[in-house]
Amino acid sequence: MYFKSQDVAVLHLRILSGNATSLHCHPKKKTAMLFLRGAGTVRFLNSEVPFSAPFHMIIRPGLFHQIAATTDEDLECMEIEAPPDPHDLVRLEDSYGREHAGYENAVVGDDAQSAMSIRLLDALEAEDQWMSICDDVPLFQGWFSDVRTLAEGSAEDASIVILSGELQSDLGHTLLGPSDIVSGTTIQRLSRRFNQSSPMKVLALDYGKGE
Repeated sequence: MYFKSQDVAVLHLRILSGNATSLHCHPKKKTAMLFLRGAGTVRFLNSEVPFSAPFHMIIRPGLFHQIAATTDEDLECMEIEAPPDPHDLVRLEDSYGREHAGYENAVVGDDAQSAMSIRLLDALEAEDQWMSICDDVPLFQGWFSDVRTLAEGSAEDASIVILSGELQSDLGHTLLGPSDIVSGTTIQRLSRRFNQSSPMKVLALDYGKGE
């Protein structure tokens, strides 16, 4: 696990070339996927979406999905879940005989036949910082007391994950919150009209010009 709070759990997932996760859903959790390296396919029950990194998407609660690494390169991604509950898991199909195992294992094997792993890293720091998770892909993590500062520094095609804090409407409706993932363009547009309820902690890919 990469980071965990009362709002979210953030994990670094590596799927080896030619392998896939189980076909599963999270009945209660919303999941943001931030793909850092490689290419693959997100498969649903009756459709699929091919992608190549950098790419991001949100998977709603209850939606069955499977992530497959479809090229010669391993697939690496950050998975951001809210709320952080490892028991909120239902598998429909699994290549490793875990259909009835309703728990997210930290590591699925560590030998040459291992199909995937979740990297265990230290928690995010309290201070702003740049970090490299895989092959020098720069990720930024930081706090923003004013979302407009985040918007002004964001590249239009940046992928920005909300780890804590909310952006709200005038009536108090949550528009962005933990485990939401949006582009820099979206942050720029929303920040002109709406306010945040508390300081935002974010994880961002290609934030501004990088390091």
